[in-house]
Amino acid sequence: MTVVKEFIENLNYIKKNIKDNNELLLLYGIFKQATCGNNNIEPDFRTLKEKKLWESWENYKDTPKQRCMIILNDYINNIKLNKNT
Repeated sequence: MTVVKEFIENLNYIKKNIKDNNELLLLYGIFKQATCGNNNIEPDFRTLKEKKLWESWENYKDTPKQRCMIILNDYINNIKLNKNT
């Protein structure tokens, strides 16, 4: 399976199975970097949630998109593996 195809499948898994806000916040940053590249949004936070989302994305600055897809895939595959044991 290609990295991109696995990434898309894992996004569907996240939508259906991941409910923990801390995990979702981490995955948001990886997802945004993998799909959009570097965060070029000026920090102008109206809420704490906006700040946390921005920081999550900023944590992956300069990480190549393909690498972020692999990071997300590995993270979700590890969750799936632990769920089955």
